[in-house]
Amino acid sequence: MNRTAKCIQMLILLKNKNIVSIEELAQKLNTNPRNIREYKKELVEAGYTIHSYRGSNGGYQLDHRARLILPQLTNEEIHALIHVNEYLQANLSLSWEKNAIQGLEKIIAQINGDLREQEWLFVYHNGKPISKKVSKLLYTIRKAIYSSNTLEMDYQAIHATTSKKRFVDPYALILKDRYWYLCGYDHTHCEYRTYRVSEQRMHSVEPTFQYFTRDKQFHLTDHIGQRALVEQQMVHYVVEINEDKLRPFLEIEWGENLIEIEPIRSNWHRFAFDSDDEEEVFKQLYKLQNQIRLLEPEKNKQKYLKGLKDILENYN
Repeated sequence: MNRTAKCIQMLILLKNKNIVSIEELAQKLNTNPRNIREYKKELVEAGYTIHSYRGSNGGYQLDHRARLILPQLTNEEIHALIHVNEYLQANLSLSWEKNAIQGLEKIIAQINGDLREQEWLFVYHNGKPISKKVSKLLYTIRKAIYSSNTLEMDYQAIHATTSKKRFVDPYALILKDRYWYLCGYDHTHCEYRTYRVSEQRMHSVEPTFQYFTRDKQFHLTDHIGQRALVEQQMVHYVVEINEDKLRPFLEIEWGENLIEIEPIRSNWHRFAFDSDDEEEVFKQLYKLQNQIRLLEPEKNKQKYLKGLKDILENYN
């Protein structure tokens, strides 16, 4: 890295932090403290105001009014931004994440030029790679997303007996509960849909010679639920939990607006919450077994009870 590049990098470091010590700047730029002082002089001569502070917490501070021109990003940095954007979209849990996604999408949308494709390592947990076929499916989808290339899929829905040919404009890959999904515009149904990326469902995925113009108004958060993968209506649940299992109950992410309401049974606590992921709620109820009772809504309660009875009948 030449002297000019290091001066620019020093500006970026100062812009991203409050006060940065000379020693930290030297370490980050792989140089010595003497050179850092020289870079500071050159930046001041170029018109930047950099304040100096002495003492154990001292260092340099760039004037907060300074404006920097964004340097050209490398392909690796662009890919990393896209990965971060997709990760946030797939793991919405904090209030600020939607704003972060919108900001990243604006940066990515302004990036010009073609991205050099490379092989991607997709993992599901503990760093273990997924099957070669699924990895190939994901790689094909990833390339199509970058090139805005319509895909031809031979896809079999979960309850279908046969597969059907579909033409889909791929928009985003989603990782949820260790499984990958494709969100794209389905030409047959004229709407955005989500597809599970698996050997059992995606029999084949091939790019076509057709290209699409990406809808600038598309936001993945508009097409997935708060907790469920597919956007669904929020349901209000009421449950009772035995006091002995209260702590593990509170560790579980049940949904939105979890509140405790007045119980009517001794040693039992009553809670209410909202969720759009029925499957996840049922799964957590089953984990707590006879230490929890689903009270409302009645429709979901009966559905859960039927599932338990079906399991028991299977063993009779």
